[in-house]
Amino acid sequence: MRRNADKRASFFHKKYLTNPKKGMFHHRAPSRAFQRSVRGMLPYRTQRGLKAFRRLEVFDGVPAKYEETALFCVPSALSCLKLNPTTKKIKLGELCGKFGWTRKSIVEGLEEARKEASKAGFEHREKVRGLKKQAVESAAKSSEYQTIANQLAQFGF
Repeated sequence: MRRNADKRASFFHKKYLTNPKKGMFHHRAPSRAFQRSVRGMLPYRTQRGLKAFRRLEVFDGVPAKYEETALFCVPSALSCLKLNPTTKKIKLGELCGKFGWTRKSIVEGLEEARKEASKAGFEHREKVRGLKKQAVESAAKSSEYQTIANQLAQFGF
């Protein structure tokens, strides 16, 4: 954890001496820090690498267009399975917060609101499923349904 903070701090001290507008941009947001680290893993100076890098989308929090998408877990990438249990870990948002990212509280508030809305939607869907199941069960018990089911059974359905 300390090593990551030291590496990030040394990165923030680097600058373009003659004209700072030309380079060594130090992004504070976790999404941009992650994007920069992925760029280092890609051959972004080739056409193939540049296309791959441009397809990468990074966000702080969950954007509106992905709120309805189902989340999934990749078991082979879980840190509890891959890393040594004594390894110290830090979240990228916490690390960036130490170096000037000021929107952590905003993103956390939006994430809380998204989770509450998702929970309310889940409860509504469960209620509808229960009502539908009740309706099917009550319809199956009715005599009208039984007569129709017997007639269909005579014809092989």
